[in-house]
Amino acid sequence: MEETGADAPGPRYLFRQPKASQWLEDGKFYKRTELPRPGPFELFLDLIYVAVAANFAERLTENITCHEFIKYMLILAPSWHIWAYITELMNFWYNDDVAQRIFILWTMAIFIVYGNNAPLIEDIFHLRLSVGVYLAMRLSVALVQAVYSMSTYHYRVQQRIWNITAQQDPIYSYHYHL
Repeated sequence: MEETGADAPGPRYLFRQPKASQWLEDGKFYKRTELPRPGPFELFLDLIYVAVAANFAERLTENITCHEFIKYMLILAPSWHIWAYITELMNFWYNDDVAQRIFILWTMAIFIVYGNNAPLIEDIFHLRLSVGVYLAMRLSVALVQAVYSMSTYHYRVQQRIWNITAQQDPIYSYHYHL
C-alpha cells in the first residue's frame, strides 16, 4: 500500500546543506516553505528530557529540604540548557539528514549519562562525570553551530558571535544569538 498526500514520507537525505527557517534580507522577511515539524525522533529526545527531569524530581521528593531543592535546581539547569540549545538548533536549522540525527543520538546519550549521574554529585566521580558530559555537550553544540555558520550567509556573523559568547558566558548567551 502506497502512502499519498500529507502522510507520505518525504525524501531522506544523507547530508543536506543547513538552511535557516527564516531570515531578514534587504529589509524583507523571508520564511522557508517547508517549516520544520518534529518527528518521532525529536519527540523521543523530548521524552528522554522529561524522564531525566522526573528522575531529578523523584530524588527531591524523597527528602524535601532546602539543601535538596537547591541541589535539584542546580542539576536541572544544565540539563534544561542542553535541551533548550538542541531544541533551538533543530527548530532553526532543521535538516532531517543523517548528520543531524547522529547529533540527536549523541544528545540522547548525553542526557542519559547526565541524568544518571547528576543526582549523585556528592560523590566526586559523579560530579566530575556530570560536569564532563555537560561540557562535552556544550562543545558539541558549539561545533555544530560553527559548521552551520559556514553553510549560509544569512546568519554567518550572528552565529559566530553567538558561538564565541556562548563559550564565555553560558547563561547570558542563551537565545541571544539571533
